Amino acid sequence: DFTLYQSTTAAAKKLTGRCFCGATSWEGIGEPAVTFYCHCSLCRRAGGAAFVGAAAFKPENTVFHGEANIRDYTPPNSKVPRRYCKKCGSYIAEDARPVLGVYALPIGLSQDPVDKIYEP
Repeated sequence: DFTLYQSTTAAAKKLTGRCFCGATSWEGIGEPAVTFYCHCSLCRRAGGAAFVGAAAFKPENTVFHGEANIRDYTPPNSKVPRRYCKKCGSYIAEDARPVLGVYALPIGLSQDPVDKIYEP
């Protein structure tokens, strides 16, 4: 259902991203465990696009800011909660800890140049 690409660059020490309104943000610290494109129906629906590009970080390397503005939603028939901004509705992360042990952070929300970390 998704294609994995191992990150090949050592340039990224921290990836930062935020929702549309700025009420929530995240940081992925260090190298991502993996970067990937996902084309599954759940990711397409969550991201509103043909696929979602994401960087996966271990929980200890992931920091969320604005937790009071974050809402978790688990789609039917899924074990993986998605995280959204309560104010603007932006999809800000996938909590894949139950199945993969990581948070998947959408690259499209990155405040950093995408080529800084994403080399499929």
